[in-house]
Amino acid sequence: MISLKIQTEQAPRWPDPVSAKLSAWNLWNPANISSSARSVIIDRYLNLPPDTIYPLEYAYHLLGDVRGKNVLDFGFGSGENIIPLARRGANVIGIDISPDLIGLAKRRSRDAEIRADLRVRSAYETGLPAYSVDVIFCIALIHHLEIPRVQREMARILSKGGYIVIQEPIRFSGHL
Repeated sequence: MISLKIQTEQAPRWPDPVSAKLSAWNLWNPANISSSARSVIIDRYLNLPPDTIYPLEYAYHLLGDVRGKNVLDFGFGSGENIIPLARRGANVIGIDISPDLIGLAKRRSRDAEIRADLRVRSAYETGLPAYSVDVIFCIALIHHLEIPRVQREMARILSKGGYIVIQEPIRFSGHL
């Protein structure tokens, strides 16, 4: 028998995207969300139970205690995960190939008053020193890449005893 823990807390109030015609960025823009709602969103990813049914929450559960660790947000896009990683105490490094998305992520980091080292780099050549990353956090990226090639770069930068948390949307992929 599977038991689910139901949490009954008031959900944050979101703007109506249809009537307001807001882009995804505007929905996640801190200026469009009250500080209490923002806190609920971030806090949700700080202490997660192992039995969560949501893949991203489970990925955060797998991270464990990252306080003081160098955590690479690998292919971070517009930076949705940078804030929770930093609030968990990680030294966040972000790599993405898109300068436009990095600009968005830097703005998001600045608005949230967190520090992160965000770089325009390729997943195949991160430019990071060998064995310099304690944890690689990789959400919905690997299916876009040549896996053997990115695997070599991950192995090169991962410290001894380090680990990788990968969450992918492609189920039963022959490449994963």
